[in-house]
Amino acid sequence: MTPPNAAPPQVAVSRPTVGAAFHMAPGEELFRLAERLERAGYDALWVGDHMAVHGPVLEPFILLAALASRTQRIRLGTSVYVLPLRHPAVVAKLAASLDFLSNGRLILGVGVGGEFPKEFELCGVPLRQRGRRAAEALAVLRALWRDGESSFHGEFAAFDGVTMLPKPLQPGGVPLWGGGRSEAALRRAARHCDGWLSYAMAPDRLAESLRRIQAYAEEAGRALDQFTVAHQVWLFVDGDEERAFRIANENLSHRFAQPFAARTRKLSVLGPPEACREKLAAYHAAGVRHFIIDPVCPEALADEQLERFAEELAPRLREFGAAA
Repeated sequence: MTPPNAAPPQVAVSRPTVGAAFHMAPGEELFRLAERLERAGYDALWVGDHMAVHGPVLEPFILLAALASRTQRIRLGTSVYVLPLRHPAVVAKLAASLDFLSNGRLILGVGVGGEFPKEFELCGVPLRQRGRRAAEALAVLRALWRDGESSFHGEFAAFDGVTMLPKPLQPGGVPLWGGGRSEAALRRAARHCDGWLSYAMAPDRLAESLRRIQAYAEEAGRALDQFTVAHQVWLFVDGDEERAFRIANENLSHRFAQPFAARTRKLSVLGPPEACREKLAAYHAAGVRHFIIDPVCPEALADEQLERFAEELAPRLREFGAAA
């Protein structure tokens, strides 16, 4: 983690940075939490996105704009924005505006969605087109963020001689990080993105997926020297490892509406601080350079878990950087 008054971190780093996943809460509670996490040294705040699911989800650009107004340093990210549901020109304008107003702090994590088909029906987007739409949308974003006029002719978008202003404040445009675990998602991240957002993966599978990303990048003639690998960490720190498991498993089983015990043990970071540090070290060794801390517990305990991580585990991450 970086000091609270430091400049926004660069996209690629050897020492890991740390973000916090935000969930639904009343506005003033979210604002106070963002301020506390910035003071605690967190590097990024991450919010999710859905148009219509079983629970309430705030529109991510509106939420991040509100959080930007209450913070100065901390980066602002989407994990992940369901890109095929919107026209890419609208996304380009929203992202450029937020990056401009936040002094260049936005990271746009994107995915294709699909686990909730009704939101595709709601937006009039055929579910089977989501992968093609996402890949084309990434190219449209890059085109509209370049200096000068831009033109594009694709399957879903076409325009000539367009200039969209203001441009994002970050040189080259807003960093685009691709989310997902499928082969198509890995290929898309390798060919079109500046980073990859992983979740629900053990360290060994993550390392293998990263090798596949590197292979796809080589095929496309891309170098990944400025590519960041992020991982969403399901975490509950507690001196009693079984209690940590029970709390995490209840949360994840409810979140995914299915029995989750085996995956809770395999994919979560649970228990005493030293056990959590060892699991985080394994993810770092697999290639993770940005940890998104997602407390898997009741909302009443989530803020305490984020603060406990900052106090008891974040200082130990410096050891990972020395070994990278």
